Amino acid sequence: GRLAAECHPSQLVTLVLSDVLGDPLDLIASGPTVPDSSTWKDAWDIVQQYQMEDRLPATVVEMLQEGVRGGLAASPSPE
Repeated sequence: GRLAAECHPSQLVTLVLSDVLGDPLDLIASGPTVPDSSTWKDAWDIVQQYQMEDRLPATVVEMLQEGVRGGLAASPSPE
C-alpha cells in the first residue's frame, strides 16, 4: 500500500492479526503495507451496481470517475 511506498527504501515489517476469513492481506485494515488488488474501476462498478451515484457526495463520485479516467494514481498493485 501507500504506507509501504512512503517507507521506501527503508525495511518495513508488518505484524498482522486477522479475523478476516482467508486472511487476504490487502483487505485486513485496508492493507496499508501490502499491494492492493482493487482498482478505481472496481469501486465505480460497485457504485453503479447498487445505483449509489445520487446518494454519495459529489466529491466522492468525482474522485472515483477521475480515478477511472486515469487522472489519479492507483494504489500499488501486486504486479
